[in-house]
Amino acid sequence: MTIRTIKTTESEANKIIEGKVRFIIRSDRDFFKENDIIKFRVIKNLHDVLHKIDSKKYVVTAVMDHMDAPIVKGYQFIAFREV
Repeated sequence: MTIRTIKTTESEANKIIEGKVRFIIRSDRDFFKENDIIKFRVIKNLHDVLHKIDSKKYVVTAVMDHMDAPIVKGYQFIAFREV
């Protein structure tokens, strides 16, 4: 299990907090695997912004790339749930 910090926008963070979004699509340069822990960091104008999501942690429940799903090569679909 690895703890990862992911940059996000305020809009995306709000959707995650509200439970409207339980997945993200990111570059496959980072190797995510099931049971990794995600912490989100809200960035605005190249600076960190305080947000409710700062105190939350999420666990990766599934990771798919172009080999597993209809996703463009170079990206991965990461599903998660709140811990």
